[in-house]
Amino acid sequence: MGKRRAIAAPKHPSFLAGLAPSLILLAAWSAMTVVTNPIGDFPLNDDWAFGRPVKTLLEEGRVEFTGWMSMTLIAQVLWGALFGWPFGFSFTALRISTLTLGFVGIWSTYGLLREAGADRRTATFGALLVAVCPLYFALSHTFMTDVPFFAVGMLALWLFARGLRRDRAVEWVAAVGLMCIAVLIRQFGFALAVTFAFGLAVRYGRTRRSIALATIPIIASALCYGAFMMWLKSGPGVPELYGAQYPSPASLFTLDFWFRAAFNLATIPLYVGLFLGPWLLFLPSPPITLRGSAAWQAAATFLMGAIVELVLSVTAIDTVVPRLMPLRGNVFINFGIGPALLHDTYFLNLPNHPRAPLWIWTLVTLASLVGAVRLFRYAGLNFAGLPAVFRRADSLHHEWFHVVIAVCATLYCLLLLIAPRFDRYVIFLLPLVMILVARVQRASPGSLNSSNPAAARRVAIAWLGLLLFGWFSIAGTHDYLAWNRVRWNTLRQLLADGTITSKTIDAGVEFHGWYDYRDRHLAEVGKSWWWVEDDGYILTLGPVSGYQNIREYPYSRWLPGPEGRLYLMRRRTKS
Repeated sequence: MGKRRAIAAPKHPSFLAGLAPSLILLAAWSAMTVVTNPIGDFPLNDDWAFGRPVKTLLEEGRVEFTGWMSMTLIAQVLWGALFGWPFGFSFTALRISTLTLGFVGIWSTYGLLREAGADRRTATFGALLVAVCPLYFALSHTFMTDVPFFAVGMLALWLFARGLRRDRAVEWVAAVGLMCIAVLIRQFGFALAVTFAFGLAVRYGRTRRSIALATIPIIASALCYGAFMMWLKSGPGVPELYGAQYPSPASLFTLDFWFRAAFNLATIPLYVGLFLGPWLLFLPSPPITLRGSAAWQAAATFLMGAIVELVLSVTAIDTVVPRLMPLRGNVFINFGIGPALLHDTYFLNLPNHPRAPLWIWTLVTLASLVGAVRLFRYAGLNFAGLPAVFRRADSLHHEWFHVVIAVCATLYCLLLLIAPRFDRYVIFLLPLVMILVARVQRASPGSLNSSNPAAARRVAIAWLGLLLFGWFSIAGTHDYLAWNRVRWNTLRQLLADGTITSKTIDAGVEFHGWYDYRDRHLAEVGKSWWWVEDDGYILTLGPVSGYQNIREYPYSRWLPGPEGRLYLMRRRTKS
């Protein structure tokens, strides 16, 4: 391995100049976090289930999973316990642990883009774009697995690329270690194992030695996962929903599975195209230089992708009813960041959460479509160039990194085709697609600093888009934390003064998951499915038929719209 010459890297600046982007990213991330205010000892989304094993580990010295867990999670539990150890368990400590990894993720994105040949300005813009993505920023304020998996995965990819470029085994071996940690956060980490195996085989040629090296990531990930499963079965026990997000072999032959795959196929490019819109503007459009069969391949991929996107993405897939963004559920909701897991908004689907005007979502949907179609163009251009890369050994020697990134993105997309319809799953794709787009555009530092007025306007609009995402992420995350902070303060006060118990109110998924979760719960008809026994009282974001309002609790909202209020309501007695 040591006889192979290292691949030349971009020229490195002085120490202070090289440190500047990291300081900019840290300052931006810290400022955004301080403004949003992450403090608050309450769960969000599904992290009540992920916080429970941290609590039992810190207080009882053992790990106890709830049946709600469907991923490996154990590495994240240990990370969260590290932050809870000094002062005891709290969701504030868990939130800080994720925010720390959130910075690691954007810093690793910068390093990965630099490794791909981007100049400092471009790489900084790309890392900031990930930081201000509403999905990424909001999830960094929870103990969900998305940001920890992203951070560990991007750091592993960066070290892997550095190690192979510099021909240093210590770095890519460290990357394999991080890959194993990613597997122990989410099973999606196996995509990294296959990617690393492919990268080692491509980088060092098709020899017995390279094949032997390529088996290391596969064996390491299999051993880690096997050891985890043995421990899980012999200790805490396999949770009820473990692995439930993955389809069974029998389900592959059902119509429902293919509808879900078609929906994911259409909506993934929409979300990636929307959140990478500023990136597509920041870099100059690529010239069309392909000839012959390569040009036909690129055109065919572009047209096929554009047709699929136009036909599928604006419909409900299984109907002919037009749909507007946001199409996938969970974090990015109608004019806000969520989810709002309450009886009125989540179970009854009442429009009690603030909603944006129709024209805003029409524009967002159009922007998503434009971005998705442009991404298919870049996919076609990348695909058309692959045969030439593999035909020439010297070309493959220099292009192996982009081939590896393309393999990783493809594997992850295949996993997303069978995954639930959650928007938050797409964030892992953002840096990978950035790199593949930049490969086609092949922008030089000079082109970005061009005095051309059109180029300057394009870059200015890109920065404006980044700032717009930043504003929405900060305001939306603030509002999400604000109403949940009021919600939990209210519920704790009501519990303390005896007005309610957890059995006599429907206060949403997180509340009942934390207090009342039990396996194999069968919900009563007409009641929310989340472990509710008596819904004589409900806590909502708006009025509900059959209930009378007995108290209101205002909360601060930064996004435009009516004043934020929570309502404590009691079922009306029949006269």
